Amino acid sequence: EAESSNRKALALQPDSVYAHSNLGNILLERKRFKDAESSYCRAIELDPAYAQAHGNLGNALKEEQGRFSEAEASYRRAIALDADYAQARSNLGILLLSLGRYTEGWPYYEARYDPKQDEKWIALPELPFPQWQGESLLGKSILLWPEQGLGDEIQFARYAPLLKERGVSRLTLVCTPKTLLQTVAGVDRVITQGEPIPQHDYWAFPLSLPLHLGTTLASIPAALPYLSADPQRVQQWQAHLPEDGLKVGLVWRGNAQHQNDANRSLPGLTSLAPLWTVAGVKFVSLQKGPAEAEAISSPNGQPIVALGEKI
Repeated sequence: EAESSNRKALALQPDSVYAHSNLGNILLERKRFKDAESSYCRAIELDPAYAQAHGNLGNALKEEQGRFSEAEASYRRAIALDADYAQARSNLGILLLSLGRYTEGWPYYEARYDPKQDEKWIALPELPFPQWQGESLLGKSILLWPEQGLGDEIQFARYAPLLKERGVSRLTLVCTPKTLLQTVAGVDRVITQGEPIPQHDYWAFPLSLPLHLGTTLASIPAALPYLSADPQRVQQWQAHLPEDGLKVGLVWRGNAQHQNDANRSLPGLTSLAPLWTVAGVKFVSLQKGPAEAEAISSPNGQPIVALGEKI
């Protein structure tokens, strides 16, 4: 309906820059990348200085068969036209990081929490102490504030020991549930959102640590494992898990409300069917939510242990 309405608007005003750009947004959302590209190009033809059309063209090019160099050029053009265009800056950062160009990418990625973002997907916490911008941490305390999902918290918790190497005297993580990151080396305390927050010298987003610590492809923290479970809980769970074989936990669907869920979740558990032929592996469902029923009522030949309400 949105596409139809937009095309009617274009029929009345065929030279409307905004209508062409909006149509491109609709087509991009529907993954019609080539058509979206055409709409954005028409908008740019009508108004070469329209930064948003350049930025959105970059989005379409990035998705359309990986035309990364063209996407980069579009993002940079958008930023040149509007230096405050936070969405283009963060999108350029994501593109550069995906290409392994960390030195260039991390600074642009800081725009993800810029108040001028079109979509406020990361909120700045209201804390009575400053955000860390790379200052000396010798003898200082720092609090790491969660910004996205649990997957990101797990991935970037590996930076905690590096902060301690910089001389941090007290390192606090905010994480729900607490037990997820309590065993990370270098962490002095884990608190949940909603708990009273003690005074610190600085706070930081976990995904900003690679920038301030100068992470390159060669220096990504790789000390594994950096997470561990409580020994008592390990013993309790052994009674519910297969005794033999390598045990692999599976989750196939994420938050259905996430704007990028279509690219993050699988259609269903059956999509993982090729895994069932791997010898010596016992698969365990860690799925929660509506999709959990797929494991509980799994058909024959789908060797997965459903833990149900135990998790």
